[in-house]
Amino acid sequence: MSDSAGEIIAVGEDVKDWKSDGNKDLIIPLIKGATTLRGILIGSVDQFKDMVSLIEAHPELTKPVVDKVFPFEQAIDAYAYLESQKHVGKIVIKVSA
Repeated sequence: MSDSAGEIIAVGEDVKDWKSDGNKDLIIPLIKGATTLRGILIGSVDQFKDMVSLIEAHPELTKPVVDKVFPFEQAIDAYAYLESQKHVGKIVIKVSA
């Protein structure tokens, strides 16, 4: 966990087990409005395996929705677009021609 300039980043942590009394370094800045908290919900490994099986069994029915494609040279713009949360579907960064 990192805490710099009012931003707390937690990568790969299981937040469902956090306890409010044991995370005062996180809770107090949130209450004071000094920190932004963003989360991404993901499923379990079993759910992921089920999803992969579905995609492999029915590839014609499981096409991803692509909102926008950026060339590699515009990767910073792609991340800015992602952060704007205005996309509907996937944002693609094209690495090769």
